[in-house]
Amino acid sequence: MSNQTQLWSGVNRLKYIRLAKGISQKEVSITLGVTQATVSSWERGTKSPSMNNMKRLAKIYEVSLDYLVGSTDSIDPASSPTVPDGNDEKSLAERDEAFTYAMKIVQLPEDAKQVVLNMLELLEGQQENKL
Repeated sequence: MSNQTQLWSGVNRLKYIRLAKGISQKEVSITLGVTQATVSSWERGTKSPSMNNMKRLAKIYEVSLDYLVGSTDSIDPASSPTVPDGNDEKSLAERDEAFTYAMKIVQLPEDAKQVVLNMLELLEGQQENKL
């Protein structure tokens, strides 16, 4: 691996599964309505796809979203746990925002990730003490 840290575990998976399916970056870009450079940047890890585009990529590649983000090694979409599908815009916006934050955390160097996790644990502890 180069000096640049791998930003998130899905980076190699995006390229791997695309190549395994015999699909070009251009085909993906046309299907998603983004530029080929954008698809390339996702695969290199210099940018992260939105939650909506991750869902669409999972459909295109016929894999689970969990597989794409690296939380499982199972490619089968049926093996992915179901998530309640909130239909209101607030629910969708909250999930997209949570995904964006998660992607930012995953992109941090390991020591910075640990700081964020420690802060979250501290905040959770404070919340539990209030109850």
